[in-house]
Amino acid sequence: MANEAVIVNLLGNGGDPVDGTVLNANAFEKGTVMILSGQRTISGSTTMSEVPFGIAAAEKEASDGSTNLACYTHVIADLVCQGADGGILAGQMVVLSGANTISGATSLTDPKLILGKALEDGVNGARCEVLVRL
Repeated sequence: MANEAVIVNLLGNGGDPVDGTVLNANAFEKGTVMILSGQRTISGSTTMSEVPFGIAAAEKEASDGSTNLACYTHVIADLVCQGADGGILAGQMVVLSGANTISGATSLTDPKLILGKALEDGVNGARCEVLVRL
């Protein structure tokens, strides 16, 4: 995959990691933005309008026998901006817009889709720091 999140600061209790259930056959890079895909089941982000779960704290290899993956839920992370509006403003809430990418939320955005708050301005294709608190 590409555009994985880069952790800048772990906040809370070491990033407040939470375990989610993954399929043994799946592989995820460290820094993959994970989404809730079922009953505490998680998968990698792929599109817009997904409910974020956290950021993968470690690499998960395919068919390694593991079905749990710890995800950071309280961090400052560098994420790639992507969206039709072309940019994100510091202080704006952000949502997932694709695989490991973010765009600005609007007043009509469902609160369960919010990944965090932009800590700096970001333009399309560039990285910006986001306070993630899930």
